Order: sequence, then C-alpha cells, then structure tokens
Amino acid sequence: ARFGTAPTFSSMTAGSVLFAGTGGLLSQNNANLFWDNVNNNLQALRINSVRNAAYFPGADAGAKIAAAIADLPSTGGTVDNRGLEGPQTAASTITIDKAVTLLLGAGNLTLAGNPGINATADGVSILGLGPKATFLAYSGTGTAVKFKRTTAETIVFPAIRNLVIDGTGNNNAGKKGLEVVDAEEIAITDLEVINWTDTSTRTSIGVEIAGRQTFDVSRVTSVADIPFNIVLDPNVASITLDHANFNDIYTIAHSTQPNWKIADGAILSNVSWGGYQAWVNGTYGIYWNSTSDAIISNSISIANCRWEQSTNANGYILHL
Repeated sequence: ARFGTAPTFSSMTAGSVLFAGTGGLLSQNNANLFWDNVNNNLQALRINSVRNAAYFPGADAGAKIAAAIADLPSTGGTVDNRGLEGPQTAASTITIDKAVTLLLGAGNLTLAGNPGINATADGVSILGLGPKATFLAYSGTGTAVKFKRTTAETIVFPAIRNLVIDGTGNNNAGKKGLEVVDAEEIAITDLEVINWTDTSTRTSIGVEIAGRQTFDVSRVTSVADIPFNIVLDPNVASITLDHANFNDIYTIAHSTQPNWKIADGAILSNVSWGGYQAWVNGTYGIYWNSTSDAIISNSISIANCRWEQSTNANGYILHL
C-alpha cells in the first residue's frame, strides 16, 4: 500500500515496534520489544542469548535478575543488568545455577540474602564496570557473594571482576565478602572489599578461600577484620590450595587479627605472592600456625611484601 500521509493503526499501542507476523500480518509484541518515546529508549527483553534484566518482572532488581536467569536456556548466556542504574535492592538470594555472565552497571545494588549472590554452576562470571562504578552493598548476616557447587564437586571457571563489595553499616559478626569453595581456574581481579568489620567479634572476613587450584587473584584490596582467610577444602583432604597466585594485593586488618589467616592443617603447594604486597595493621602479616597437617606444603614463594603499622609488638610479617 502507498500512503500520502503517515498512516494511523488504531489497534496498535503507542511505542509498538511493528513487524510482519504470520502471513505478513502487521504485528506487535510489546512485552519483548518496545520503543519508549519519552526517554528515547528501545526496550528489548531478549537478544539471542542475552537477557536484559531491567525489562523482566520483579519486585526489585534481584527478582528481575532471577527472572532473567530463569529465562535463559540450560546452557546459560548473559544477563545484562546495566540498564538498572542507581540504588537497587535484592531482598532474596540471587541464585546463578547455569553458565551465566552477569553484567552489573553503575550504582549500588544492596544484597540482603544469605548468600546475596549464590553461584552454583561452572562458568559463572560476575562483572562490574569498575571498582569506582559498581558497588555490591551487603546488609545480610552471611556471605555477600559465594561460589560453591551444591554437590561435593569442584566449581570450574568462576570469575568476579571490576567491582566493590561494601559492608558499610553492616555490623553483623562473621560475615564474608567473597567466599570461594573448592574452585578451579578462577579469576578474582580488580576487586575491592571494604568496610568489612563488626564491633562485637572482629571476625568479619573479606575474602575466604576453601580450596582448590589454579587461582588468579590480582589487583585486590581487602579492608576487613580478616582480609584473607584460607581454610580447608571440605571435599578433599590432600590439598588446600595448589597453583595459586596472589598478585598486587592491598590489605588492612583489624588490630586484633592478621592480614592473612591460614588454617591449621592447610596444605599449600605452588602458591605465590607477587607484584606489590601491601599489608597494613593487624597482628601479623601471614599467620599460619599449622600443627596438624598430614602432608608437607611445598613450593611457596613470597616476594615484595611489606607489613606496616603493626599493632602487635611481638608479631611477625610471617608466622609459620
């Protein structure tokens, strides 16, 4: 048809992006594709294996992200949450149970569940826009972000990058910023855990690692009662941490805790600390009082580290 003036289709909703449907019928699908003319914004719910969380239903950002994850096929995909900017909340745990890349935008997402984000599948990546842009605040009592399979198996290829985990205003004792349990080929890079403390027990942990191998931990700042805590792997007794590199790490511990705490009985092999290692405050640099290890740790390298502003006159940079 040819029109001399712009036609009006009375049965179509304002903002509809029209397309040829079955039999060439002019059609609309506003739930999945819509033009917001007020804000000049094209709203697309799905693009191939990408889901735009902002346009999924949900009471808060966490519910929208969960709905977007559920909408992906079992093989996973990408959930893009960058359309939800500014202060957002997630009242319940966000479970990532398939190989999902979660893209977080600028602003503050407050997590309240325990854990706040629970990654239970291989290949999960949680990516922000940078430590000065993407903030995960935590108001809960347990762990903000956790990587752990639901079965006694290793979780493979997890990653968390380019964001801040912030405990400002959370005085819950023993909370954890990032908890990794029995992982392999993991990347923890350009991460800050800050304001991670409690006034009752001083046992809040910035980053806790419970096994197992091929860790890349780079450009991480942890300001916590206990900035780093290395504990036993619950799934294997013969090794705690193997082939792990901690590079460019800045820690600030509470005056009653070490910067690095390694559990009694932990077995480490081919573990290195390199780049710059700035360890501040606390009772020790590394505190590893192991009396029950069944296997001798080996091939450990510690370079270019400095422990300063000690609060323990009898403390050491390395207590082994």
